[in-house]
Amino acid sequence: MSSSPYNYSEKYSLPEYNYKSHPKASYEKNSFSIASLHFCKKAIIWIFSLKPRSLSRSTFGVAFGYFFYIFKFICLMYFIFSKLGFLGSSNKNKAATSNIGPNRESPEYKNIVQKIFTTSAIPQDSYLTGEINPPRNMSRVFAHVNEKMPREYWDWENTTLQFSDNSKYIVDEEVGRGKFSNVYKCKSPEYDFPLVMKVFKPERTKRIRREILILKNLKGGPNIIPLIDVIKDQEEGNPTLVFPYIDNNHWKKEYPTFDIHQIKKLIFELLKALQYCHSKGIMHRDVKPHNVCIDKNTREVWLIDWGLADFYHVGVKNNVRVASRYYKAPEQLVNYQLYDYSLDMWSLGVVLAGLIFRKEFFFKGDSDEDQLVKIMSVLGTDDLRDYIKDYEINLSLDIKKIIEDYEFEKLDWSIFINEENKRLATKEAVDLVDHLLRYDHQTRLTAEEAMAHPFFDEVRNL
Repeated sequence: MSSSPYNYSEKYSLPEYNYKSHPKASYEKNSFSIASLHFCKKAIIWIFSLKPRSLSRSTFGVAFGYFFYIFKFICLMYFIFSKLGFLGSSNKNKAATSNIGPNRESPEYKNIVQKIFTTSAIPQDSYLTGEINPPRNMSRVFAHVNEKMPREYWDWENTTLQFSDNSKYIVDEEVGRGKFSNVYKCKSPEYDFPLVMKVFKPERTKRIRREILILKNLKGGPNIIPLIDVIKDQEEGNPTLVFPYIDNNHWKKEYPTFDIHQIKKLIFELLKALQYCHSKGIMHRDVKPHNVCIDKNTREVWLIDWGLADFYHVGVKNNVRVASRYYKAPEQLVNYQLYDYSLDMWSLGVVLAGLIFRKEFFFKGDSDEDQLVKIMSVLGTDDLRDYIKDYEINLSLDIKKIIEDYEFEKLDWSIFINEENKRLATKEAVDLVDHLLRYDHQTRLTAEEAMAHPFFDEVRNL
């Protein structure tokens, strides 16, 4: 795998984290705020029910009566405007974010970031959208890649499947079973390395066209599992994909053993894969440990399972019911369908957070609604409300009620640091997590920008 000729000379001064003393995290409803709201409602109703009947008809009594009705009117207007959201919310309790990350607008950074990826397969003119401030419904990077490509590059619905001869493959034991497909080891005299075949179930034959087209477009990309062949299985004739077999340990067994160097190497290699697929106009949409293979012998990293991947088009609504729940981005959970490549960056941020804080699942909700609450309890509710307002997102009644009923302050990341993980949760690692796990998807680092982060100084040129 090619290294990147990259020198990062700028030094950053990060705040010290005190992992021994920090505020307690709250994953429960803030009953004080809810109770206060009900109290205010009752108080206003009580005020409106009062009448100055006992006042005399003196000058003072008449003046006080007028004042009393004006006061009632002001209270009514304040209540109405606050409920409509015109008064906004206080930002005084919002946690300040670190400025360790690179300044994207500086000429020096833009020159540096162009040198990170030297793979000639990436179009050099497709790094940026060409707009300093792109519209909110458009990706900051690689927005028009598919528009510039011929229709057959991305039009998977009209792709004609072509199958190779399946007689050259000998099927072996089953190694995996999923909702949409089963995976078997196999071998062929044409290849001197072990293979696996992914046999699709009949009801998924339409979507396989998209996966095949995407894998063909990404063939040769760094750390992207290569598609060897497309055949029909010998028993039922279902579409089948053939890949190289990667002998790897289960992530739940391997990840807890990683030191900081191994974490840096893993995340950096995944960023290479994401940078490449994004440059090709493709979102993975299911980044998670289960879809990452690390070869036991070579330690090569492979991003697998492109079944949920899709092509990005500006202004085209995407399905939010993709990705595994624990790695879903906030935009999916609030049904914002104009998402982009930054969806993958959130998922990668969740993977990194789990690694450095030694948590198997950093956000673990029992449902999509509960998943949003888990995220809110860490990132707070103020920024989420601002995000929904800025992007004019129409919420379902259930999601709207959750966001209205819960009140969380943004937590400092130091709350998750303890004696067990403090060697992994370095200042640079925490700062990278902070720049990936953000509500506003346009403020997350892109794959290219993340690769320029100081967290990877040690492994960037390996």
